Amino acid sequence: MEDNLPASLNRYSAVVIPAYEPSPCLIQLVQSLINADYKVIVVDDGSGDSFCHIWDLLDPRTVLMHHTHNEGKGAALKTAFKYISDWMPDAGCIITMDADGQHLIDDMGHVAQCAWLNPGSLVLGSRSFDGEVPIRSRLGNTITRWVFSVTARTKVQDTQTGLRAFDRSLLGFILETDGERYEYEMNVLLRCGRSGIPIIEIPITT
Repeated sequence: MEDNLPASLNRYSAVVIPAYEPSPCLIQLVQSLINADYKVIVVDDGSGDSFCHIWDLLDPRTVLMHHTHNEGKGAALKTAFKYISDWMPDAGCIITMDADGQHLIDDMGHVAQCAWLNPGSLVLGSRSFDGEVPIRSRLGNTITRWVFSVTARTKVQDTQTGLRAFDRSLLGFILETDGERYEYEMNVLLRCGRSGIPIIEIPITT
C-alpha cells in the first residue's frame, strides 16, 4: 500500500479485474491487492475448465464471478460494475486493472487517489510510449488517440489503458455505456468527452 494514501482509499475502493485465460501472475496480483485492503472482483470471461486451478488459488476473500462463455472485456467489466452497484454500496471508488500484471500497485494507488480527490472525473493511468514499446502497442494507441481527439474534441495520451478509476457518482453512467468487447473502453472515453466529464491522466510505468 502506498504510504501517503489515506486509509479510506483502500477500505472503500473496489478493484475490478476482467480475466480471460489468465496466467498464474493473477494470483499474486489479487493477493497483493487484498493484502493492501482493497476489495477485489475478478470476472472469469469464459476461460474454461483448464483454468480452474487459477481460480482455486485465489484468496477466498476475492469476489469471483464466471461467464459460461467468452463475452468480451466490456461485458466482463459490466458484470463487475453491476455487482458493485447492487451489492457494494460502500464502494466509493471503482478501479479497473488488467489481469496480466502489467500495472504496478503503486501506480494503481495514485490513480485511485486522484479519483477520490476529483469526484465526477474519469482518471486514466497513462503510459508515455517512450523507449522500447512494441510497435503494435505504439501504432494502435496513435491511431485510437487521433480518432478520439477528432471525435470527442478532447486529447488523451493513452486511450487504450486498462488502468482506470472513477468515483461512485459515475458508476451508472459508465455501466450504461454501449459495448461488450474491447470497444467498450473507448466508448466510455467518447461518452465522457462528449458529455463534458473531466478525463484526468496520471503518468504510470510502461
